[in-house]
Amino acid sequence: MERANPFRALVAGLTADEFLLLREAVGERHCRNEVGVGTLAVAAAAYWPDPGCPECGAEGA
Repeated sequence: MERANPFRALVAGLTADEFLLLREAVGERHCRNEVGVGTLAVAAAAYWPDPGCPECGAEGA
């Protein structure tokens, strides 16, 4: 017996753009649960920090 999905009607009412945003959020959560970070950019930041400004040395410009 299949259990009822309480989100079926909510998802059906989303626009295409809203659905893509939801899909992205679900993907990030899945990745965070599996590997500890939500996006590749977050994972890469630990290994490739933003370089400082060549003129003033300020970081993360």
